[in-house]
Amino acid sequence: MSSYLQACHAVQSSPFVMWFTDSIMISLLIWLGHYVSSFLTIGSMVMIDLRILGLTGKSQTITETANFYSPWMWIGLSVVAFTGLTMIASDAVSFCTSGILGVNLLVTAVAAASGVFIRKKASAWDRPSGTPLEAKVAAGVSMLLWLGTIWSAVEVPAITNVH
Repeated sequence: MSSYLQACHAVQSSPFVMWFTDSIMISLLIWLGHYVSSFLTIGSMVMIDLRILGLTGKSQTITETANFYSPWMWIGLSVVAFTGLTMIASDAVSFCTSGILGVNLLVTAVAAASGVFIRKKASAWDRPSGTPLEAKVAAGVSMLLWLGTIWSAVEVPAITNVH
């Protein structure tokens, strides 16, 4: 067995991981926290993207919308990261050998980076003449990345045969 797989096996069989995987209630809370925080993260970012695209919240500036939703996105992303790593640890050997998990982690990281970019640029995009094309392209790309995150997340258990 390679040292990589040995490390994955060691994570999976650590006392902490064994403790929460042996508890149905704790496992359910972790899964529930992961899904709720995923909705919170993606929903918040999509609301910002929709405002940039001019499809919602026209009575608010882009900055006002970003200021309102950004904290929720970061809270959700923090919980997603913690619960996701915890879920991976519960069946680390299967997840460590899953290529789709790597795709999911990469797409999620790039989507989060797009959120940082959009948040930093929000005030510059508040223009009386309208939202610049650069902003609309960034919002469209952001939405596609978050859709990619959802798609790849759905595929992780299907491809790794983890239920």
